[in-house]
Amino acid sequence: MNTFLFGDQTLLSNIDFKELPRQTSAAFSLAIHIQLLPPCLPAAHIWLHEWKETDESTTLSLALMEVGYLLRFPDVCDFVLDTKARQISVIPHEALDEHTIEHLLVDQVLPRFLANEGHLLLHACAVNVNGRTLLFLGKSGWGKSTLAALFHQAGYPLYSDDCVLLKQKDSTWQVIATYPSLRLYEDSIENNLSTQPSLSPVSEYSDKQRIALSVGQEHSVPCAHAMYFLSDPETAPEAIQISPMRPGLTCIEVIQRSFRLDLGNHLQSRHLMTSAAALTQSIPAFRLSYPHDFENNERLLETLLQHIQQ
Repeated sequence: MNTFLFGDQTLLSNIDFKELPRQTSAAFSLAIHIQLLPPCLPAAHIWLHEWKETDESTTLSLALMEVGYLLRFPDVCDFVLDTKARQISVIPHEALDEHTIEHLLVDQVLPRFLANEGHLLLHACAVNVNGRTLLFLGKSGWGKSTLAALFHQAGYPLYSDDCVLLKQKDSTWQVIATYPSLRLYEDSIENNLSTQPSLSPVSEYSDKQRIALSVGQEHSVPCAHAMYFLSDPETAPEAIQISPMRPGLTCIEVIQRSFRLDLGNHLQSRHLMTSAAALTQSIPAFRLSYPHDFENNERLLETLLQHIQQ
């Protein structure tokens, strides 16, 4: 079995993850076991939720099973989540390449698995600017990875481009990287990075390319200093706008940008609301709206750096 790190969690897996750092220490108290099984289509008894795209196509379904839950990516792969044993079984519907399996695990399954245990994981990128850790939150396709690439190209450390694990410590919130990488489309790579990096596929169903990063958090865990909530690119203004957000709206959007598993689990919902409220009270939040144009990148970065320093 191979041993890896996802955030502060140890993974024991017969899958050789390319994107996750290896666990160098053999000591761990509790691990998530991941096993890859032969392709098949397990039966599920009680379907609970479906996540859909804007065209009403189902991207993810959740069912209740005796051992826990079944997460199904239609026509792609099933994941059986044994919540008591802390074990995840990966069951492809047919032959599936290793990049796709890894992407589904780190992008969707593991964040939801940990969220079900009460951890707070946000759909956000995290960067460090002169000792301040900033979170940029938004839906997929709203520019998180592009912003991460801008800061990375400018020399600012990047912790994660899509998912962060937050842990409360007294009055602060620690930011723990989940998987250190950038995932960008070809046009974003060409316009945001000055040199051609080493690339690898993200998955069979995505045109994005993965850029591996080295993220060092061995000596200290950074704390979040501010949150920037991205606006819908479809309603982008002609000029860059950064405005403070009210606590009530911030709390709602933190919940909306959080990973969740069983939406009907009232205990977990209350816990998430409590965590979101505490995070909102601790960290200032801003609405970020800007024209999504590569020619605007330099001005966007300059405006953000000025705002951060203020």
